[in-house]
Amino acid sequence: MAKATSGALPHLLYVDDEEFVRSALRRTLRRSNISVTVVDSGEAALSLIAEDPTRFTVVASDHDMGAGMNGTTFLGRVAKIAPAIPRILVSGHLDSGRLLQAINSSGVFHVVEKPWDGESLVDVVQRASEQCEITRANARLLHWLETENAALGKSNCDLEERLEKTRHDVVRALLSVLGLKDRLLRTQAEEIACLAVGIGELVGLSEPHIEDLRDAALLHDLCRLGTEFMALTERLPEEDRATLECHPRVSAELLEGVEVLAGAAAIVRDQGEHWDGSGAPFGKRGLEIHQGARVLAVVQEIARAPTGQAALEALVLGCGTTFEPELVEKIRAQGQPLLGG
Repeated sequence: MAKATSGALPHLLYVDDEEFVRSALRRTLRRSNISVTVVDSGEAALSLIAEDPTRFTVVASDHDMGAGMNGTTFLGRVAKIAPAIPRILVSGHLDSGRLLQAINSSGVFHVVEKPWDGESLVDVVQRASEQCEITRANARLLHWLETENAALGKSNCDLEERLEKTRHDVVRALLSVLGLKDRLLRTQAEEIACLAVGIGELVGLSEPHIEDLRDAALLHDLCRLGTEFMALTERLPEEDRATLECHPRVSAELLEGVEVLAGAAAIVRDQGEHWDGSGAPFGKRGLEIHQGARVLAVVQEIARAPTGQAALEALVLGCGTTFEPELVEKIRAQGQPLLGG
């Protein structure tokens, strides 16, 4: 809870239809450095509060006034328009029933009986004023926190948008470079990415995971950018060349240097793993393999097949060995439209 503002002086607004009572109360409180504004009706008091709800730290009212609203009704209206201001009811003859009604209907801070004791009255007003300052300080603190949280939320949103834009820019740049190396590679990557997104949605991947899968599909062949890597593959026997050209570790290591592509890098690194553990580079098996990589492996097989039927046959052949059985079954259930023919 916030503390009351240091040095803040109590300012009481007091309502009473009798001039001598107003004067007596003002003399009593001013000796204790309490500022007092007095009016003769609830209507006049409400007008002052409406002009500036922060002007007063306490409002007090006599209960029985000859004309207009009584004290209970007045303090109830104050509670609605300025709830932070504590309310004091002053009366010389309130029975227990009327007292309870006043407390329940207007939420009074304290009831002061006439004739009042000066020290007790000063103490009540000072305590009520302190509560008002604490309430207002807490409200200011809450408003500040809400403002700061809103600003922080906007900053976080802006940062996420910038990171997302950076991510897309990096992917587009790398894909463009890949296209300069070999235009066919870029075309194939875009086709694989489109198919990967469709299968990712089929298996219920979340939007962030689909984004990672899309980027991984676009950049899974990034290793082909390396001149030395490509030269090395040219010197290998034909049966080893395809394995090395598609080796996922090189592509993954290139992507891992870009923080926003860490999710895509994890998928690319596992793309050569097989469901039965016979794949590379780590020999992972089953659910140890990144889910996105399991999808990407299936997508690459589909992309290699000349027809949808051939793709389906290849998936069935590798079901349980190369490919995840549940994933293959979901694709089979969709039929050849998903496979492109």
